[in-house]
Amino acid sequence: VQRALADERDGALHRPGTDPRRRWLAVAERLDGAVRAGALGPLWTREEAAAAGAGPGEVRRLVEEGLVVPVPPFLATRSTYAHLATSVAARVAEGPATTASLKSLLGLTRRTAIPLLEALDRDGVTRREGDARVPGGRPAGGR
Repeated sequence: VQRALADERDGALHRPGTDPRRRWLAVAERLDGAVRAGALGPLWTREEAAAAGAGPGEVRRLVEEGLVVPVPPFLATRSTYAHLATSVAARVAEGPATTASLKSLLGLTRRTAIPLLEALDRDGVTRREGDARVPGGRPAGGR
């Protein structure tokens, strides 16, 4: 009887019968848990992720898998980003919103709110008009 020692998927070798994506889902869930527990803020740095148990290689792979969203210079889990995007989209659907009002709505500091709002502009969830944000034309969950 001959057994395979490894399966090749996505250019990497894996043990036969294993699903490598499960590992990345587990790491992302660990980061989500750290956010829920308050050990990580909604937007965090690679260094903060390492302190929460996700090393640089893992974070890089999570970004590649779409489980972590870059919000330069920060990162957010996909579920946290979707939640923040949905909250902002709902608010700007009511009318133009200033950075200060969105920062307050989300409970973020200016240091983290500005990169988030720029990421939402980039992703088409919002659009900046002067000092306000308005709907950008894309649904919040579209990332």
